[in-house]
Amino acid sequence: MITLLCSCGDAALTQPTLEACEQKIGQIQKIVIQRKYQSGTTLNKFVIGTSNPNVLASWTPLKAAVDGTKIITLPFVIDPTSEAGEPIREGGGNASLNGIATVEGHTATPFSAKLKNVKQSVVEDLKKLECEELGVYLVDNYGQIIGHTDDHSSPTDFLPIPIASQAFGDLTFGGFEASNKNLISWFFNPQWSNKLHVVTPTDFDALAEL
Repeated sequence: MITLLCSCGDAALTQPTLEACEQKIGQIQKIVIQRKYQSGTTLNKFVIGTSNPNVLASWTPLKAAVDGTKIITLPFVIDPTSEAGEPIREGGGNASLNGIATVEGHTATPFSAKLKNVKQSVVEDLKKLECEELGVYLVDNYGQIIGHTDDHSSPTDFLPIPIASQAFGDLTFGGFEASNKNLISWFFNPQWSNKLHVVTPTDFDALAEL
């Protein structure tokens, strides 16, 4: 869900909660894909305390599912890149107060990565996902799983990060010195990282077992 950029009217400024430890997210190496909705308007999500995303038993049924809850895992990706969405500014010059433009929002964040030396039958299947409404869980080199939460202070839900305009590209030949690759890409919605939440698995290796 996209939230308003600004919220006015609070009695006082909100002090951000400062954490004792820095949150470190490493290189994205694996991507788990799931439909945004399992059916109708019912979101796919883990309910923390009931189906905890830090244990393998909560993921296993989703891997075997034959309905809208199913997850699929991409082969390992390389060269993951993303660029923060740019601020959308309005005004400036005589059209604004003191000639200063105002921020009206942010553009979407492009993400891309490459699949290395995969069979093209895999990519052919992935291209069928280009018309789907999807979300992703990202797995970094530390084995952490990155998704969305409903609330930072008291999280109860863990959800896939919505993506849009996903594309799974055709093969590019590597030649004598490089590998063959397929580019994958999509956009994260504006303000996509506001509800980012990191889960550390307690009984499994997400890189090896998802």
